[in-house]
Amino acid sequence: MQATTTDSPRHYALPWAALLFAGVAHAAHDTLGGDRLLPALLPTLGFALQAAVLSLGQGLAERRKWSFAATWAGAALTSVACGMVTVAIHPARAHSRVGLLLASAAAGAGVLMLWLLLFYFPTQLGRARTRALAAENEQRKAELERLRANLQPHFLLNTLNAVAGLLIVQPHQARQLVIALGDLLRDSLEDQGGLRSLAEETAWLERYAQILEIRHAGTLQVVFDLAPATLTAQLPRLLLQPLLETAIKHGALRRPGGGKVTLRSRQVDGAIEIAVADDGPGMAPDQPWGLGLHLVKDRLHLAYPGGALAIETSGVGTCVSLRLPTMENPR
Repeated sequence: MQATTTDSPRHYALPWAALLFAGVAHAAHDTLGGDRLLPALLPTLGFALQAAVLSLGQGLAERRKWSFAATWAGAALTSVACGMVTVAIHPARAHSRVGLLLASAAAGAGVLMLWLLLFYFPTQLGRARTRALAAENEQRKAELERLRANLQPHFLLNTLNAVAGLLIVQPHQARQLVIALGDLLRDSLEDQGGLRSLAEETAWLERYAQILEIRHAGTLQVVFDLAPATLTAQLPRLLLQPLLETAIKHGALRRPGGGKVTLRSRQVDGAIEIAVADDGPGMAPDQPWGLGLHLVKDRLHLAYPGGALAIETSGVGTCVSLRLPTMENPR
C-alpha cells in the first residue's frame, strides 16, 4: 500500500454512501423479518466503524512501511474484532461462543470485501493513474528538454565554422550569424514555462532560420506567413522547431539548386491551423515518421487533446499541418 496526498474527502463520498446504503439495506431486510427498526440499524454503525478503522490502518501501514503480511494480518484481525462488535449489537446475534466467532468472521469478511471494492481498489487504481500521469509528464518534460537542446554540438560547430568562413569575405554576415546564435542560445537556456504564444515561438524560429539561411546562402529561403489573429495561440515551447528543421534538412536542401520552406498560420472554422511546407522531393510512400514528428504529435495531443497532425507529401514537396482547437484551453 502506497501513501498519497491526493486523496480527498470528496473522493470518499461515494464509497461511504455505498457502504451506508448496504447497512441500511441490511437493516431493512431485518426489519421486514420482524426486528425493530432502531436495533436493526445498529449494525450499520459496525460497518462504518470497520471501514473507518481499516482506512486509518491502511494509512498507518503506509506511513510505517509495514510489510504485506503484517498489513493484511492486521486487516484480518481488525475485521474479526469489528465483526464481533457488529454481531454483538445485532438483534439476532448468535448465543454460543463458536457461533459468535463464526458470525463475527463472516460479518467482518463481508465488510472487508466491501471496503476493498469500494475504498481500497478504486484508491489504488486512482493512485496508479496519478503515478502514470506523473511519469508521463516527466517524460514530456524530458522530451521538451531534448528539443530545447536542439543546438547540438554539430549544429553549433557548423555555425561557428560558417562564422569563421565569413569573417574575412563577409564580416557583416558573420556578425549577424554570431548575434543570431547568441540570441538563440540565450532563449534556449531560459526556463519560462511550458507554453508560449505563436508570436514568441516564431520569433525564436526566425533567428533559427536566419542562421541556416546564412549558412546555406543562395540555396535556402524560409518564409513566415502568419495571420495576425493566430499570434496569441499558445503552443508548447519549441513544438514547431522539429518541423522546420525537418523541412529544411530533408526538403528544401535536397532540392537541386536549393528550395524554400514556408511556415504559415490561419484561423479556419474555429480552429487554428499551422503548416510547415517545403518544395523538396517529398517523402517516400513507405517512409516512417522520424522521432521529431512523433514527439511533435505526442506533445500536441498532450497540450490539445482535440488537436491533430497531418502530413501531405508528393514529388513537389511535403506539408505538415497542425490543427489546434481554439475553444479548448491547453493543458
